[in-house]
Parts: sequence; structure tokens; C-alpha cells
Amino acid sequence: MRTTERRHTAAPAAGIAAQRAARAAAWRAAIRPGSWTLYTLGLAPAAWTFLLAVSDQLGADPLKALERSLGLWALRFLVLSLALSPLRQLGGPNLVRYRRMVGLLAFFYALFHVTVYVCLDQQLDPGAIWKDIVKRPYITVGLASFLILVPLAATSNGPAIKRLGGATWQRLHRWVYLAAAGAALHFIMLVKAWPVEPFVYAAIVAGLLLIRIAFRIPAATGKKARRTPMTKTQDAHDDAYWRAKLTPEQYRVLREGGTEQPFTGAHLDTHAEGHFTCAACGTQLFASDTKFESGTGWPSFDQALPGAITSLKDISHGMVRTEVRCATCGSHLGHVFDDGPTGTGKRYCINSVCLNHEATDPKGSE
Repeated sequence: MRTTERRHTAAPAAGIAAQRAARAAAWRAAIRPGSWTLYTLGLAPAAWTFLLAVSDQLGADPLKALERSLGLWALRFLVLSLALSPLRQLGGPNLVRYRRMVGLLAFFYALFHVTVYVCLDQQLDPGAIWKDIVKRPYITVGLASFLILVPLAATSNGPAIKRLGGATWQRLHRWVYLAAAGAALHFIMLVKAWPVEPFVYAAIVAGLLLIRIAFRIPAATGKKARRTPMTKTQDAHDDAYWRAKLTPEQYRVLREGGTEQPFTGAHLDTHAEGHFTCAACGTQLFASDTKFESGTGWPSFDQALPGAITSLKDISHGMVRTEVRCATCGSHLGHVFDDGPTGTGKRYCINSVCLNHEATDPKGSE
């Protein structure tokens, strides 16, 4: 009798747990970078503004109101995309993995803004458009900012990053600061009076650029000083041993705490069954089934093997992060963040050059 009661009680509990797990998985899928849910939310203001325009609810000059609204949203998303890295560096939440999506939303709004100007305002008249560009400086500045965004949006994908190489891709995408500055200047020149709003956006862009410069100065001059020195308990080998054993790039990352360029690692797309091991000492670090696509450009895992890694506080480059190292040899691997999409809530962001992959032996698994 009691056994039957327990079964009846356990069945609903298991069903509730399964429902909660399903809801949690659906929520994580909805908020992952690049999800249709987030793009829909991001484009909702554009849809609403177009609806107001069609229903003649944008005032006496609906075309002008439509243009300005779309342009303002482009500037807002552009500023937000620039703010995500400083937010993390200043101790805020790590939302950098959303940066590419936010940047693309900024481009979409800029495209809508330009399309309305070209198609509705100027009626696709090349002569009128060219006359406007030459005669009105704010049009010139705005168009130049948009043209800067075009190659940035076109290369905001994994294949483009691999084709260009991480270093070239990063240099190209630094032009986003010039685009943002141009967009803010376009806004200031557009208004005839002197309202506060355009200058607020300009001040924010200038502040973000200054923060970027401030954090890059120590990063460029003190890369080797960032790591806590190895201890005898961590590493029984001397520096000469590691220089002989590792490639220059492996040594730079594993032993000097460097970082490889995103989207360039050999194991970024490795998903075969087995384990990922430390490239320095061969210790198994992560099971292959814990790897997931984070969109950051580095291999990401939601869980490490028990006792495989150690962690310590990292305050380099003006950021507060948690560094992870191989527990056997003490080599630097990457960092762990509390923004993982799975149930563990963790995202181990690991340099690909720090890893080797051991495939599961099919014969041994039978």
C-alpha cells in the first residue's frame, strides 16, 4: 500500500521537474545571443514606428519623424554595443557575447534610416540625393558613418572572421568608434536648436572611447605582469623545459597568460566524442559533451572534470575575472564566467591553443 502511494507521489513530482527543466531550456534558448526572440524584441521599435507612420500617428511631418526615430534607435544600439565591454571591465555583468547581435541591430536601424531617406524622402532621385550630400554636411557625415558600418556588419560572422584572421578582424571593427562618433555628430548637426539629447549621446561615445584607451594602455605595456607566478606545487619544470616543449604561441598563452585571437583556434568546431586535454601536460580537463557554442570565438564548456582545474582572481586590464589553470602543471587556460546557458550557469572560455583532443576509442567503448 505504502509502495503504491510513493509511486503515485513520485510520478507527479517527476513530471513537474521535467516541466521546469523544459521551461528553463526554452528560456535559455530564447535569451541566447542571436536568438530570434531577442532580434524580434530589438526590432520591435522599428515595427511600431512603421505602424504609427502607416496609420498617420507621427504628427504633422510623419516622414521626418520616421527618419529621426529610426536613426535615433541606430545610435542607441551603437552606443549599447560599445558599452558592453567597458561594463564588464568596470565590474558589471559580462554581456560581451551579445555585442555582435546588438551591433547588427544598430546596422539594421541605420539601414532602415537610410532606406527611408533614399526611397521615401528623395524618391530614389540620384541627382537630389547627391545634391543633398554635397550641400548638407550632416547628410555627408551621416552617410559616411553608415558606409563604415556596412563592412562591419558584413564581417560579423564566424566565416568572415576566420577568413580575415582574428587580428585583421579586430582592427577592422575598431572603426565602429569612428562610426559612432560620426553618428553622434550627425545628430548634433541635424537639430536646429541646441537640445541636450544629442550632446548626451556624444558625451557617452567620447567617454566610452576614453575608457577603451585607458584600458588598452596597461594591456599593451604589461601583458606579462598579469599572471600570478607559478609555484613549485603547480609546476616542477623550469622555463627552459616549457620553451622547448611548446610552440611559441602555446608558450605565450599557456605560460605567459596570453590570449589567442577569437575564431582562429583549431578546436573551435571540434565536437567529436572524447576529452579535451591540457596541451602542456596532457591532463584531461573537459569532456566533449560539456562543450557548447557560445558565439564568443573561443571553445566554451559548461563544466570541468573534477579536480582538473584551479581558479584564481584575475584583476588584469582593469577587469575582475576568474582565471582557470590546469591543476597539474599550472598552465593558463582561460577564464570562467557565470553566464553559461546550461544548468551549471558556467561558461569556461578556453583558448583553443591550450587544448588537445583525445577521441573516444570505439573499440574500448563497446
